[in-house]
Amino acid sequence: MEFTIECGSIDHIWSRSEIDKMITRTDPIICELTSMVQLADLCSYVIRRFFELGESDLFDRIKKRFDKHNGKLVGIRHFTDDTCTCAVCAERRQAKRKSD
Repeated sequence: MEFTIECGSIDHIWSRSEIDKMITRTDPIICELTSMVQLADLCSYVIRRFFELGESDLFDRIKKRFDKHNGKLVGIRHFTDDTCTCAVCAERRQAKRKSD
């Protein structure tokens, strides 16, 4: 059974795109052999629950692992308006104030 889709073979928004570094083919992954994929899935789940539902217990456990550069949080970003008060936005604003 074929699990892949060639984006160029159908009339799809990505087949008309000017993105030249897009992966247009995916292959199934055996999760038992790729523990890092499972870890990435877990982190994605935790981050989504934090941003969508405000659940911070698990997020607080992984937050310190996100990359920082010169004290500024760069390993995660919340694309929202300037009034957001979540921990990610608050930390980015605080780092910006320190650098100004």
